[in-house]
Amino acid sequence: MAPFVGPGKQAVLKRLRALLARGFPLTLGEYQPQAVIQEESGRWVLRALEMDRARADAAGKAAIAKGEMWMPEMEFQFLAPGKVLAEGKTRSALADAIERLAWPFGGDEPPEGFPDDDYDD
Repeated sequence: MAPFVGPGKQAVLKRLRALLARGFPLTLGEYQPQAVIQEESGRWVLRALEMDRARADAAGKAAIAKGEMWMPEMEFQFLAPGKVLAEGKTRSALADAIERLAWPFGGDEPPEGFPDDDYDD
């Protein structure tokens, strides 16, 4: 299984500021999922993803005990939204909050002229 690569900061800002809300929830991260952007009760939030370590360890041990394969990426299913890192009443307000944050989620931006996703609505 290939490592996870989420969108870069500029692509996220573009998607948040688009006319239509498409592609949400949106998972962010570099090599593994690290955070998620989603709507919750009428507000938009960026939350860190947290591993349920006990469940992931139990699943890995069970798979190995049955002679099955277990890779680190198989633990992704035990990630759940945790601490709020940024929030806004609207997608645009969340984009403004994210714009002020340092971006630890990778997702290098494509080179200039490279076709990007279609979120120019």
